[in-house]
Amino acid sequence: MAQPNFVHVPQRAFQAPITFVQNNSAFFTTNGGAEIGININAACLGQLDQLDLADQPCMMFQNTRISIRILWPDLPEWKFVNMMVCDNTANNNPYTYRKLANTLALRIQKFYEEMMTRDPPVAPEYPGWVLHNIDFNRLYLTELRHVSTGSWQPVLYYR
Repeated sequence: MAQPNFVHVPQRAFQAPITFVQNNSAFFTTNGGAEIGININAACLGQLDQLDLADQPCMMFQNTRISIRILWPDLPEWKFVNMMVCDNTANNNPYTYRKLANTLALRIQKFYEEMMTRDPPVAPEYPGWVLHNIDFNRLYLTELRHVSTGSWQPVLYYR
C-alpha cells in the first residue's frame, strides 16, 4: 500500500497478447519496509543507500534482457527493448536490486525526456496527469510488475 502523501500514476495496465506465466514483482522499499517507493531522480544518480535488499540479486527474471513498458495517461505506449537485468559475465549474474533500480530509473528518465519533446494533448482524458505538468523530481518507483513474456511495467507514484 502506498503512503498517504503519494498518488498512484493511473497508467493503463499492459494487456499481454497471449497467456503467460506471471513472475513475482520486484518491490522497492526503504528503511526496512517502513517507506514504500524510491525517488526516481535519486535512483538515476545512484543514491540508493537506504534501499532494502540493495545488494541482493533479483531472481525473478527468466532472461538476461527485458522490455519496459510505460502507459502514461493520454500518451502512446512507450517501450524500451533489451534492458539488461544480468551482468556481462560468463555466469550472467542477476542484477542486484540497487543495479536494477538505477537501470530502471534511467529508462524512466529516458521516457520522460522523450515524451517532454512532444506537444501536450489538446483535450486530455486525464488533465491532472499531463506530463508537462509533472515534476520528474517528485516521481517514485514502487514496483516492477511482470505484464507479459519478457515485458515488465513500472508502478509509479507522484509525491
